[in-house]
Amino acid sequence: MPRKRRADSGAIPEGIGIETLHELVHCLESAGVNYWLGRGLFRQFTLHKNFGDRQGDIDFHVLREEHARLQSVVTDLTDKGYELISGPEHGHKVTIRKRGVKVEFVFLERDGDILWHQAGWPRRKRYDSPARAFGDRRVEMFGVSVRVPNEEYLPAVFGSGWRKNTKGSGGRLMP
Repeated sequence: MPRKRRADSGAIPEGIGIETLHELVHCLESAGVNYWLGRGLFRQFTLHKNFGDRQGDIDFHVLREEHARLQSVVTDLTDKGYELISGPEHGHKVTIRKRGVKVEFVFLERDGDILWHQAGWPRRKRYDSPARAFGDRRVEMFGVSVRVPNEEYLPAVFGSGWRKNTKGSGGRLMP
């Protein structure tokens, strides 16, 4: 039986989170956007095969060059009741929210054979992954086939202790 969450915990209720995941994957794929589910929810699912009770948002990685396609998806999602929290002017991500579920589309930047993303505020961190980690891999999650990075992503992003599932682990501080 799932543990009850306090209303002010900031955690996404599992049912609403899964519905949101389904809707977003459908919209991204219908628009032909190359995306990968990443960060916390991906790590939680990899470790425990569940949504978890500490997810504060759903993170997707999108290549920076996909910005125009992503903007079209965001426009469609705002027509479906999502609120735009921050757009590309924020720099490293686009954030939307619906029914209390925050979704971040975090841009992947290319640096040779490395794709990296930025996270954190006010202490910004850079998270590097080999570009080859972002391929065509899919996993079945909660009844939907979702694009996810290859196995090397989690240790690259969160460090060798990625299985400890410690929020904020990995990365290096940016100047």
